[in-house]
Amino acid sequence: HFRLYGYNTHVPMVIIGGNVEAGEINAFTTHMDIAPTIAALTNTEAHSNWEGENILNKDINKRDHVLMETFFGSPCDFENRPLYFAVRDDTFHFLWKERRDPTDRLSPDHHQLFNVASDPNQQYNIYDAAHPAVIKGMKLIAARMAEIPEVSEERVKAALDNV
Repeated sequence: HFRLYGYNTHVPMVIIGGNVEAGEINAFTTHMDIAPTIAALTNTEAHSNWEGENILNKDINKRDHVLMETFFGSPCDFENRPLYFAVRDDTFHFLWKERRDPTDRLSPDHHQLFNVASDPNQQYNIYDAAHPAVIKGMKLIAARMAEIPEVSEERVKAALDNV
């Protein structure tokens, strides 16, 4: 599914190898961290355009949130598919969509906010546009949308006006 709930986005990563110490990393990581981590483990230089980080670097623990983005379904059709975003930190998981994709028959039309500290299974939507986690999340989402070359400034403004 292309929805950004915890059960879809919490993906374990297991690394087994000669120079990897046993342990668990409890930090916010993304799929973008896989290539830099493998590069570090193989003593290969990470590409300068890679956005991810080596998860074995202790600085990964300084990350206080993760921003996720997707389209519902595929392909990555910026002109016709709405963007779906989520922002996750230690306490909250905020799910936002530009609009609901017409082929998405499972997710609600509205935005969602879950307190994952008290509601880890994301059962109770506490969304309120004035909630500090929503305001923080919207700033992060707006900044990311502005970085995507295929997303116009007008589209960013229109999306933010809906919230």
